[in-house]
Order: sequence, then structure tokens, then C-alpha cells
Amino acid sequence: MIWSVAIIFSGRGHQQTPGVRFAIRTKLLQTLPESLVAISERLMTLRIPLAKHRYATFIRIYAPTLPSGDETIDHYYAML
Repeated sequence: MIWSVAIIFSGRGHQQTPGVRFAIRTKLLQTLPESLVAISERLMTLRIPLAKHRYATFIRIYAPTLPSGDETIDHYYAML
């Protein structure tokens, strides 16, 4: 079985830059009452409805790695 998948990217410019991604079946993406929320290029949320007014919230975070500069790391933690 082959699924059609949409890649949702939260980053700057092109997909080779740091950022977060969700891979979602196109069929599911079209039925979501709420869209994905890109809070920044490093933080994105997706809320999926469940039964009886309940939701599952998925959070994708791309934290700076050790080689990142102090300024990048400090900015990241200030955003959280």
C-alpha cells in the first residue's frame, strides 16, 4: 500500500536549514479542524481530535546541538 504524504516544514527558506517537520498522510491532513502551528523554526505543534472532545497534541522541537554558539542556545531557551 502506498500512501500520499505531506511534509510540513517549519524553517527558513529551504528544507536543508534547521527546522522541524511533520510527515502526515494527505487524507488525514485534509480532515484536521485545526492546522499545524509553527511557533518558530524550531518549535511546531499539531493537534488531532480524538473521541468525546479530547485531543492529542504532538510537539516537535529541534534544539540546538552542542556545537551551536552560546547565542543560539540562549535564544532557544529564552523562546521556551
